Order: sequence, then C-alpha cells, then structure tokens
Amino acid sequence: MKNPAAQAKRRKTVSSIVARLFQKLRERRLTRAAKFLDDLKVRYHTFRILLANNEYSLDLMRSLDLSLRSGSSEMPEIAEELLSVTYELVDGLNRLSGDRHQRLYETHYSLAGAIRNELDAIMAVQSHAPAFVFLDHPAADLREEVGGKAAGLAQLRKAGFPVPDGFAVTSNSCEGILSANGLDLFIRQRAQRLEAGYNRGTDFEADAEEIRLRILDAVFPQDFEQELRRAYERLTGSGETAISVRSSASVEDRIEHSFAGQFKSILNVISFDGLKDALREVIASNYSPGAISYRLHAGLSLARHDMAVLCQRMIRAESAGILFTIDPADPENGRMLISAVPGLGITAVSGSAPADLYRPSREPTDAGPMADWAQVAKKTHRADPGFNGGIEERELPENEQVLPVLSEDRVHSLVSIGRRIESLVGKPQDIEWAFSQEGELVILQSRDIRLALKSRQAAEAARGEVLLRGGVCASPGRCVGKVKVVHSTRDFEDWRKDPSREPGILVLPQSMSDAAGFVPEFEGVVVDLGNPADHLAVTAIRRRGCGFGQPCRSPGRNGSGVLPSDDDRGR
Repeated sequence: MKNPAAQAKRRKTVSSIVARLFQKLRERRLTRAAKFLDDLKVRYHTFRILLANNEYSLDLMRSLDLSLRSGSSEMPEIAEELLSVTYELVDGLNRLSGDRHQRLYETHYSLAGAIRNELDAIMAVQSHAPAFVFLDHPAADLREEVGGKAAGLAQLRKAGFPVPDGFAVTSNSCEGILSANGLDLFIRQRAQRLEAGYNRGTDFEADAEEIRLRILDAVFPQDFEQELRRAYERLTGSGETAISVRSSASVEDRIEHSFAGQFKSILNVISFDGLKDALREVIASNYSPGAISYRLHAGLSLARHDMAVLCQRMIRAESAGILFTIDPADPENGRMLISAVPGLGITAVSGSAPADLYRPSREPTDAGPMADWAQVAKKTHRADPGFNGGIEERELPENEQVLPVLSEDRVHSLVSIGRRIESLVGKPQDIEWAFSQEGELVILQSRDIRLALKSRQAAEAARGEVLLRGGVCASPGRCVGKVKVVHSTRDFEDWRKDPSREPGILVLPQSMSDAAGFVPEFEGVVVDLGNPADHLAVTAIRRRGCGFGQPCRSPGRNGSGVLPSDDDRGR
C-alpha cells in the first residue's frame, strides 16, 4: 500500500525541479533575447554612424574640391579629416559584415599614405612659391601664378617690346591675405549660396558688398607686408615714381572669357600705404556684382580665387588708347582699328568720352590719305595723373578739342608694333598702348581676340521698320529681341528678377564697365556714348567662344531716345 505522504513529497520535488528548469529556460531565453536586442542596438547605431559618416565624407569631399581649386591652405586639415572619417567607414562596414572586408584596412592605409605624400608635395610648392614676381623673372609668364595680363606683358617684355617695369603679387599671395583674415571660408559659403540662387534671379548685391567690405578691412600678414614694401621700393627707387595697380586674374584676357572692365584698376599710386589700399580694392573687385554675374553666366566657380595683382611704373601719357590688329567690324577689310584719346587711356577703355578712330591699312605701303581712314571726334576733357595721387580730369582748350590725337607717323608706329606683336603671339591682338610725354610708345596690355569672318554672300534683306540708322559697328551680326533700356546696375538686377524676362536688345545711354557682366544675357547691344574699342565692346566681340561675336553698335546715336524699353517694332 502506497504512502500518500511520500507520494505528495515526490510530486512536490518533481514540481520544484520542473519549475526550476522552466525558470532557467526562461532566464536563458530572456538573456538570449536581451543579448540579441543589445546586438541589434549596436548594429543599428553602427549603421546610423555609417550613414552619418558617409554624408560627412561627401561634404568633406566637396570642401576638398573647393580647396584644391582655390589653393586654400586648409587643404591638409580637410584631407586628414576625410581620411579619419573614411577609416571609420571601413571599420563600420566590417562591424556590420562580421569582418568580411578586412582587406579594406590595408587599401585605406595605402591610399592614405599616397594622399599625404601628394599633399606634402603640393604644400611644399606653395610654401616655396614667391609672393611677388617681377616681369623680368623667368617665372613671370606662368599664367596660373601671375594671371593673364602680367603673363602676356612679361612675354612681350622678354621679347624686347616697350613694357613698363613692374611686379605681380601672385594669386597664392592674394589667397593668403584672405586666409589670414578668415575670409576664404566666408567667401566659399557665400559662393555656394550665390551659385544656388543665380538662376532664380537672386539679388547678390548685398553679398557682393559684404565680401568687398570685409576684404577692404583685411590686415596683411607681417611677413607679406615686409616683402611688399621691398618690392615696392625696388620698383619705385626713391619712392617718387607713381605706379598703377591692376588686376591680373588667370581667367582674365582669354579668348573665351575676357572679363574686360570687370576688375578694378587704381592709377597713380604714390605711397606704400596707397599701394596697400589699392591692393585690397583690386582683390575685392573680384567679387563685384558685375564680376559675379559674368562668372556665373560663364559657368566659372565663385569660390576659386584666381586673382593676381599687377603693379607697374606709371606712364604720364600724352595720348593713349586701344589697337585692334584686325578691324572687329569688318575683319576682312585688311585694316586695323585704333581708338585714341588725349591723356590717360581710361576714357578710351571705359567708353565714357568721345575718342578719335583710325582704320589704317595693315600694309604700310597701302596707307592712302589719312583723311580716308581717320575719324576725329570732338574731345572736351582729358584725364591726367593728379599731383597728390589719383586721376584729375581737366577741360581741353577749345582750339584743341577737334585736333587729331595722333599724327600719321604715330599711327604707323602703332601699326608696326601691332604687326610685330601679332607675329610673336600668332593671333590677332587687342592692345592697350600709350605715348608718353617724351614721345615714347609703351604697351600696357595685349590679349588674344578671335573675330567672326564676314560672310561673302549677300546678306538677306532686312525686314520690318528701320528704327535707327548710323553709329559705328563694334561687332558685326544680326539678332532679334525686345529693347531693354538700362541706366544703372540696379536696372540690371531688377530685370534679372523678372520671371518673364527674355534675351533682347540692350540699349545703354553710356558705356558702363559694370554692364559687361550682364551683356551675355542679351542678344545685341546699342550704346549711345562709347567707342567700338572700349571694354564693353570687347566683351561683345568675345561673346561666343566659337568666334562669332555679339552684335554691338557703339556709339549708337541716341538709341536710348529712339528705342523705348519693350519696343519690338522691328521684328
């Protein structure tokens, strides 16, 4: 007979064992679940970090690209940060995949070493690059260092042409001024905003002015200022020689992008403090509204600082002007085009005053009577260096206002030197020149220019009402569009904000250098007061890189009075 008490005890023992077993199983299951959850949390957070690092690495690559294009001193710091983040990407990928990509560590190590070696080489070149290059120096024709204007003049000076002595403040040195004042990062940030908003008609005058003011307040690094003083004293000797301070960007004076009149020039600088102020002004002009508009329309980066500055001995000019070795209005007529004004050539290049025009034959033996190819304008004023620096404008005596600026001998001298420069360079040239008060001819600038060849076939008869006759053709061609009369830069900005705007015919009462940045957005140009060789005309001539210029008539003989805005009667 079974003992009930013993049976109950056994049942209780079995139940206790089963309960403990289930408890252990439950604890083991909960432990596995907790471990699984912990592992999942770790993998989740690792994955999130991987995504964040991937996004950060893309941002760093964009910053590194901007730094490489601008030559910024932040390059090594950005590259090291990028190497650190990409290492974390490799580590994160291995953590997620169970170390299935171990060879990526070795690959990353190898690439990091190669990148550091390249960076060391780049920074070594930048650290040893001279801050200033005189035009007689062997490196003076390196466009990327000294800019297009200085490189072109250095080439001519080495070939024996009469080019005033001078030196270039290299683009790396100008970039160094910005970096030393923390402006390089600020400009890159503004550049990204401007590039993003350009096609939406964003008003960028405020950003341009903020950049300009910050550059004007920039402090020069001590070593740079000491070297600048030595270069200035070497150029001016006793310090009594005045100098000119002009832009010389690497993108300037190219066939596809002239930037004519977009950057600032400071003439008749007579002190070292004046040179420092002028240098800031010229660097700041790289970010003027017109220059920004020109860059954006041409697809050029705003973040890249490619501005060098050219400082040269100042010429006290008796007369000055511009020489095209081929007439832009009729490239096949076998003639050159010369514009000339009394005094300094600033009124000739700006188109702000009437200029004499000469179209001499390219062949000296076929000159013909001067009256057949000279057009003498009435000139009421001239620009001359001021006694205390800067430029003074004075009125011409009435008996001198209708005298020709150039004698026939001087015209022939210009033709001769134009042919020689053209032969050296191998392309038609746009040349700025001056005759000193001692009668010496000097070359102030020379750049390539590509001109459209005139069609040999008869042009199709024009249709529609003739609205305006006369003027001088600066760049041949035919175009159609509504008229837009513009009096100021603000008018351009308002026009760009109009969503219904369309490319049309730009009409200006007077040539404006700021207008050159907006000219590419129009089909043709008419200018009341200007000349066919000024900066605005040069921009129109170079409008299309294929060589077919933008139709331009300057002076347009009261076009702004005859052609009101939105007029399309000639269509």
